[in-house]
Amino acid sequence: MKTFTWILATAVLVLAQGQAQEHKLAFEVATIKPTDPDFPGTMISGMGPGPSGGRFTARGIRLRQLIILAYADSSKGPVAPGGPGLPVTGAPSWISTDRYDIEARPESGFTPTLAQSQEMLRTLLEDRFHLKARREIKNGPIYLLVVAKNGIANKAGLRKSADQSPVVAAPPPGQGPPESQSGATPPRGLMTMGLAQMHATDQTMDALAGILTVYADRRVFDRTDLAGLYDFELKFTPDQTANATSPPPGAAPPQVDPNGPSLFTAIQEQLGLKLESATGPLDSIVVEAVERPTAN
Repeated sequence: MKTFTWILATAVLVLAQGQAQEHKLAFEVATIKPTDPDFPGTMISGMGPGPSGGRFTARGIRLRQLIILAYADSSKGPVAPGGPGLPVTGAPSWISTDRYDIEARPESGFTPTLAQSQEMLRTLLEDRFHLKARREIKNGPIYLLVVAKNGIANKAGLRKSADQSPVVAAPPPGQGPPESQSGATPPRGLMTMGLAQMHATDQTMDALAGILTVYADRRVFDRTDLAGLYDFELKFTPDQTANATSPPPGAAPPQVDPNGPSLFTAIQEQLGLKLESATGPLDSIVVEAVERPTAN
């Protein structure tokens, strides 16, 4: 009788594990192709619920950035495809140079949360790039995003969003973001990043800190105590910290004012915020195996 009970329990456990594997979250359809060398910068949309309805779209993105999006801690909100502040180790150099265009959509009728979108992206990377990776956390140098002494009042680059309601999926699930039209209002939650500028609407300060990580030399954490959603625009003169979004060899770089402010000066002058050095938890993503993507 005991033997039968043990066999039955084992069978139930194996069945449960099999069902868990069957229900592993994944995009229903996904295409990956090399980016046109003439396309500068990086564009990303669709991580979690928002105007995209769960559809993930990226242009000019590097695998290094995709890995960070997939594995970074999203417990406090959106994550950005970070810079050196969220290092990826153990990987070949091409993950920081090869660029890809990606279109991926979930099953019809399913709008994933941010955490579910990350799981789906991890599945995509495992299936198409044969990626094996893990996260490690240790203390290291970071930046804290705080309100500067002169505050954010009357700063043209940072404005409280007119609509403070949560950003939810606008189009029916599976149809992707609405097509932009001349003079049309851009969708809520839009985020664009270039070599020396960034623009976003309806974002939290946590999201801004994540975006600044792309350009700073360390991970950035929000300590502003500013609640709600904000629109922001930042323009600056890049230096070596802009490596995460610089154009590939042979591509024409965007026009940059060589006499413009540095990133740190621009944050204070245009946003009324400041980056302060500190020590804190620093994520590290360790790559154990990876290959260039398989064909669509």
